[in-house]
Amino acid sequence: MEVESFIEVKGIGVKYRSRGEVVIALNNVSLRVDKSELFCVLGPNGSGKTTLLKAIAGLVKHDGVVLIDGVNALRMPKKALAKIISYSSDISVPEMLSLTVEEAVLTSRYPVSKSFLESSEDIYKVREVMEVLGVLNLRNRKLNELSAGELKKVLLAMALAKDPKILLLDEPDAHMDIRSRVELSKTLRTLKDKVLTIFTTHDVAFAANTATKVLVLNNGVGVALGNVKEVLTEEVLSKVYGVEFRVLNDGEIAVPIPVY
Repeated sequence: MEVESFIEVKGIGVKYRSRGEVVIALNNVSLRVDKSELFCVLGPNGSGKTTLLKAIAGLVKHDGVVLIDGVNALRMPKKALAKIISYSSDISVPEMLSLTVEEAVLTSRYPVSKSFLESSEDIYKVREVMEVLGVLNLRNRKLNELSAGELKKVLLAMALAKDPKILLLDEPDAHMDIRSRVELSKTLRTLKDKVLTIFTTHDVAFAANTATKVLVLNNGVGVALGNVKEVLTEEVLSKVYGVEFRVLNDGEIAVPIPVY
């Protein structure tokens, strides 16, 4: 299935029990991402960003519906959905840290590989993606030997290697220095015409310089939704983050700055 136009989330709600109490992680959250948009889910820690991505990827039970080009994602075969959506967070299997970079990226080709063992096509695609992301020189290094920023780049390579139609990135800028964040921002903007991308962050500056559209979450609720200038206002940011903000407008870019 080719994703040509949009993904739409309608009324997503997620709740779970903790110590005998019902915790509402997401409450009636909706959004729409059209092709060639670079969509950011922004909010402080604990606002529900990761839970929203997992709901879209079908990794947690939820109320509401996720539509991919108008088709309910829950009605798609899991294997088909796995080929369409690539969800990237941190390494969840500790044993993977002993793999080399190339071995790790190759594992992400399994859902789309045409053979049981990696083919020459798989190796070509993996190396092509690693070269684009600037990690080809790391291909023989083990994951546990990488810096936090290098590991984040490898995680992005793993997400892209299977040619997804929808890319979900959970805080891809976490643990990166400023230069690496700038490089990542440029990379995501380059990719936006090739893959429909939704990413989360709690870094307001990264969101402002990277996204074309933003949803601000706070305590599981959508606070604001729209383009960067509409959403990243002093009023919205100060309310959500609990500190004073100043927003400088530099042409098309809104530059939010917290006041210390």
